[in-house]
Amino acid sequence: MKIKTRIKLSILLIVCMAVALIAGCSMGEGTLSDYLKENGAENQCVTYYGNGGTFNENNTKTVMDVYYKPDSYIVSTQQKKFSVNRSLYDFDAWYYGQLDGEGNPVLDKNGHLVLTSKKLGEKEKIAAGEHKYVGAKWNAKVALDVYLVTDGFNITSGETVYKNGDLLKTVNFGSDSSYGLSEKTDAVAAKDATFLSFYSDKECTKPITNVKKPVEADAENVKVYAKYLEGKWTVVRNSTNVVTMFNNSSNGGNYYLFTTNANNEIDCGGRSIALSSYNFNINIEGNGVTLRNIKFKSEGISGGPYSIFGKFTAGARIRDLTLKDVEVSATVKSDLNGLYLVMHGNDGADISGLKLENISLSVTTGSLILNIQNENTDNWLFGGYDTDDKYIAEKGDISVSNASLKINGKDLAVNISK
Repeated sequence: MKIKTRIKLSILLIVCMAVALIAGCSMGEGTLSDYLKENGAENQCVTYYGNGGTFNENNTKTVMDVYYKPDSYIVSTQQKKFSVNRSLYDFDAWYYGQLDGEGNPVLDKNGHLVLTSKKLGEKEKIAAGEHKYVGAKWNAKVALDVYLVTDGFNITSGETVYKNGDLLKTVNFGSDSSYGLSEKTDAVAAKDATFLSFYSDKECTKPITNVKKPVEADAENVKVYAKYLEGKWTVVRNSTNVVTMFNNSSNGGNYYLFTTNANNEIDCGGRSIALSSYNFNINIEGNGVTLRNIKFKSEGISGGPYSIFGKFTAGARIRDLTLKDVEVSATVKSDLNGLYLVMHGNDGADISGLKLENISLSVTTGSLILNIQNENTDNWLFGGYDTDDKYIAEKGDISVSNASLKINGKDLAVNISK
């Protein structure tokens, strides 16, 4: 630490100030008090509290008074003549202490100065007759260790191969009271795997995004676990990701749904997505997640056929996904080859555990819609078969509950479950 004044105090003076001020502490033929008085420094004092640390490598001195000439700069962090140390901690900065109603410093049960949020500046001055109280703030030398969790496979980052349970990296907490975890800075980029989430337990049941820094120095670092998925996936975590997934459903790719929401839902907040007449050619691992509160909406459509998913290809795959509270609406410009609530076509797609709950299709049209002409309601959910019942019988693991169909304001099907 560095003490600055407008006059250069001698090293001997600094040493004298670093010990208790007693009458016998002398400087040449005069006393320290005489020296301070001669330099006008006897009434300007800063009391430094080590707050667990000790001064100038003295393992017993925890409080130190330093005197200044009026209008002098107080402290800087460079001067080695004035040091404070604490085992297992890094010095953060000096902070002003709390004062009671009589202007006395407030101490905790350990005799440490209770700090305010105001930091002592690098170029602050002390006025004539002023007494300041400051205390050291410390950061425990405890780091955060990030460990890899996989389902038995290795991951490769750069030229390094990590196996399940390996230490990926160690991160310093810094001076903040907590540490926000980031995939970019606290995980590793893997060539053959995808980062999923951080967890506080190695069983990966408690996802976390923030870690509280230990107040006291502990023997062990804080442990955090980073779980990875085998292969390359796009992780769908929020409503924006959901919209992107549907908009790119004809381009191929693997999508893994994940949320830390307690009810395992991603609320899409009424986000709107266009109905599709294109091929549906992606792999969705629903992971039991429910996508709720979505609107699929298209205006002035023709040709088709159209549905939420478009036309399933042989490479399409959906596992364990629920769509809930979904509104589908369309205005039809001219004749449609077909308009289906959920999907149309079936070219060997692998669909398992797909659930549709509280879902509606509302159409405004003056044109012919092939599959629901003459108010037909046998084949408006799925398509690809003569009737919806045949589709359900073939696929087996798809369910629909509380589905409704409305054409030009007329209810044709209400609360249908299959």
